[in-house]
Amino acid sequence: MGHVLVVGGTGMLADVSKWHAKRYYKVSIIARDKLKMQKIERESSFYSPFLKPRYVSIKTFMNVRRF
Repeated sequence: MGHVLVVGGTGMLADVSKWHAKRYYKVSIIARDKLKMQKIERESSFYSPFLKPRYVSIKTFMNVRRF
């Protein structure tokens, strides 16, 4: 079992996220939209132990200092 990180995995990469979870990869999804993430979790409920959602606000990105 590997580990996959999908950034934006609830939009156009939703199928990619679910595909990896169905193959028993641990999938960490970074998403801004909590409702879309909940939809992914419902659709992949059998595989939910392999899904690790991380909700990130756009404000988080705006507050990051650039070096």
